[in-house]
Formats: sequence, structure tokens, C-alpha cells
Amino acid sequence: MDKQTRILKIEEIINREKGNPFGMLEIPWQDTLQSMQVYKIPLAYLVYNKYNGRILSRTKSLEKQNHSIDVETEEGKKQIEQLLWDSKEDRNKKTEKDLDDFGQKKVGIITRDGIIIDGNRRAMLLNRLGKVDYFKAVVLPVKLDENSIEIQKLETSFQMGE
Repeated sequence: MDKQTRILKIEEIINREKGNPFGMLEIPWQDTLQSMQVYKIPLAYLVYNKYNGRILSRTKSLEKQNHSIDVETEEGKKQIEQLLWDSKEDRNKKTEKDLDDFGQKKVGIITRDGIIIDGNRRAMLLNRLGKVDYFKAVVLPVKLDENSIEIQKLETSFQMGE
């Protein structure tokens, strides 16, 4: 699915569920704690963040070797999934069992264009399990390229919290 289609599909969900979200989550955004709506976003609408802190060094290393990863392709998606799995295999097995037994308990965070800011591993594991086709997430009011500094601050605060 291309970026513009993802934006439109996610926008449709937000408009349809406005006033009746799946839940609410408070997150630090633009230097204040903001209460944001949680939506069930189809996993098919999401794109892994290849510059996620957990796998950043490995993706940069691959890119330096002229192995660019296009996360919008099936091949790129599989590459990121393998990097995520390899990054913490023992922890992934435990989280995968928890997701299988209880479903997604921790809400993720995505951008308006479907890039996962918090929840790459959970989304990867949900895809592997194949039991559900959606990801519970807050949708930030920006696309990835619109406020990268604020997104980086947010990702760092969530990564440090885990």
C-alpha cells in the first residue's frame, strides 16, 4: 500500500471513530502530556520504522553496505521483521506467548502516514501470530517527515521507559 493510500485509510478510521475511540492514552507530545484517542488500525496499513532505536545500528550498517531497506515492499518488511526478531529473540518469544494468550495489552503509537513510532516488535509479533489483523495505536497528528524532532523525543521517552 502506498503512502497516500495509507494516509487516507487511517484518516477514514479516525473520522469514523471520532468521539467513540477504542480508548485513550496520555503521551508526552510537544512538551505537554496530551490525552490522545486509541484506534484499531489494520496491520496492513502500517509500516515498520527502520530507524527505530532497537534496530537502528543494524539498518544503518546494512545501508552503508549498499543494502537499502525499502520498508514499503514485502522484502523490506521481511528484512525489518528479521532484524526485530534477532534483536531480542528470548524476549520476543515471551512477548509472542503473551500476545497469543492475552492479545495486545500495550498501545502503540503511529504517525498519520502509518509509520510505527512505538510498537515495532509488537506489530511484528502480531503479524507472525496471525490471530488478529489490527494494531491498537494512538495516531499522532503528524506524518513522519513533518516533525521528526518531536517524534524522536517521543520515541526515546518510550524506549527508555521499557
